[in-house]
Amino acid sequence: MQQNGSGVVINVASVQAFVSQNNVAAYTTAKTAMLGLTRSIAVDYAPEIRCMAVCPGTIDTPMVRDSFDLSPDPEAVYQECINMHPLKKIGQPIDVAEIVYFLSTDKAQFFTGQAVRVDGGLGITIAGSQRD
Repeated sequence: MQQNGSGVVINVASVQAFVSQNNVAAYTTAKTAMLGLTRSIAVDYAPEIRCMAVCPGTIDTPMVRDSFDLSPDPEAVYQECINMHPLKKIGQPIDVAEIVYFLSTDKAQFFTGQAVRVDGGLGITIAGSQRD
């Protein structure tokens, strides 16, 4: 990228760089560190190379489905997960792919050093809040 004089690095972090759950200290630490790495790359290699982080929330992947299956009632856990999101759904892999694609294009040429959450609003609510 340096030899070509341009490029984009897109790191994949997680919404858990901003919020956390029980028993995921190592995961949360690693994903938070990824945001620091993103900022450092953005500063160190500008202006030729941009760097962004994409932070997915719950995405409907085989790994997520496998984690639901560990529960005695996988469908109840799936529904609980949906209800945690203000958009009342979990993401699809294409939701992440489309953001990654956009950030890699010249249409995003003024983006660098930032984290983009693809989380259906998961990271903006407080557990237990009620709607009228």
